[in-house]
Amino acid sequence: MRRGRSVSYAGRVGHDDRRGPGGALSADLPLRELVIRNRADDRGLLGISRFAQLERLHMAGVPSDEEIAELRQLPRLARLTIADPESVAALARLESLDVTVDVADPPPA
Repeated sequence: MRRGRSVSYAGRVGHDDRRGPGGALSADLPLRELVIRNRADDRGLLGISRFAQLERLHMAGVPSDEEIAELRQLPRLARLTIADPESVAALARLESLDVTVDVADPPPA
């Protein structure tokens, strides 16, 4: 059996000076899966790269370019699930990630 955790979380993952202090999740958690329950406009992914074991991430909205750069630093990230993406065009920004992207509640074409 693989060791690691799946965590459902409503809060900021890391520290983003534009949005205030974060870091509520300890960097030493052996996370394999993380579900972020915040709306896209109330989420901060900067600092998520400290969870190097992370394989699956579930979130609302398409990450910003800064957040995508942070996700690229996760060596084991294999699956990203996006709920309520803003648009098909926004989803195109995820092409730079080498991960499987699942879309829940796709936007109208």
